[in-house]
Amino acid sequence: MTVRWSILLLLGISLALVGVGLSDSAYASPYEDPSEYPHYVAPESTATFETYVADADRDEPIPVDELSPQAQEFIERTLEEGTNSGATQGGVPYWEPNVCTNVVIYCADGYEAPPSSFEYHDAENGTVLVEDGNEAFLLLTYDASQDSGTPWHFADWFEGVVPALTLFLPALGLGAFAVRTQPSTRTTVRVSGFGMGLLLLALGTPYFVMAGVSRTALVLAGILGSVVFLAFLGRLVRRSAGSSPTSG
Repeated sequence: MTVRWSILLLLGISLALVGVGLSDSAYASPYEDPSEYPHYVAPESTATFETYVADADRDEPIPVDELSPQAQEFIERTLEEGTNSGATQGGVPYWEPNVCTNVVIYCADGYEAPPSSFEYHDAENGTVLVEDGNEAFLLLTYDASQDSGTPWHFADWFEGVVPALTLFLPALGLGAFAVRTQPSTRTTVRVSGFGMGLLLLALGTPYFVMAGVSRTALVLAGILGSVVFLAFLGRLVRRSAGSSPTSG
């Protein structure tokens, strides 16, 4: 491999690091924020039913068997998860499903989308009166507490800015290394392999998370990897400067 092609390869990886860092795919979660899709099932005997029944989009209940299979599954999961795990709010079963984001091409342990017949973030359309045999209940897919807004937290910065920096800083270092040195084929292979590893870690995070790995642990691994990578590049630059014919 000639020096010219080595430089072009390293600059290409540097641009790829920047591109991934600017995208939504870098260290992304495979799932949407679960709180975006709340599900409450309030039986007729509960205070929650009495409080919100006036918000229902129709007076006559919808027979549960007229809902889509996925909608019926969501109701069953809400009752099952809320009852078995004790996940209740306001004394009624509560469930938040995992809905996959559009950054993944394979969705495991989650749903590609919620039922199209359910409305979220809308008090009027997010309250549905449902009938199952002789029993009526409310399905609520709206959480009024979300209207107050969420204050900024350090976690927002950690999950947004830090992952991008783990790619931008190595990209800058790699670009500088490519134009300031004349890397040999062996050095190019080692450096490009390290850079590709950072790329794969960033892009593979959603799938690692679906496999059970903590996203925070993956971001921390990316931080450590970027620091080691920059230190490695700095060492190579110093070595190159020390072996230059003009040095000394």
